[in-house]
Amino acid sequence: MSNVMSLVYSFILIFPTILLGVDFFVIGKIIVELETRATIVSYIISEEGGIRPNLINDLAEEGITIVCEGDCSYISVGETIKYQLLKTYTPIIIKNEDIEIYVTRTTIVGYL
Repeated sequence: MSNVMSLVYSFILIFPTILLGVDFFVIGKIIVELETRATIVSYIISEEGGIRPNLINDLAEEGITIVCEGDCSYISVGETIKYQLLKTYTPIIIKNEDIEIYVTRTTIVGYL
């Protein structure tokens, strides 16, 4: 009987550790997704000449928000754009509030 009790007790202790591992795995997956998407977005921004509404809508469908840092109202060929891709994650056990995961990139408009 004590063997069964110790087995149940060990599951109670190991379960939060498993959930913490799941949180770390999902956060790592989101970071890799944002890094990959940031490379593609850099090419799109350089090709289209800036951050266009169709790019913002495509990213919004994936749950990603793009934020332009600095002046993005007037962009000409050869200027640099610094932007962030943001995605929020609601963790299971790390925190009680949402975590914002972001990637910052700089790209030059018109040079590919």
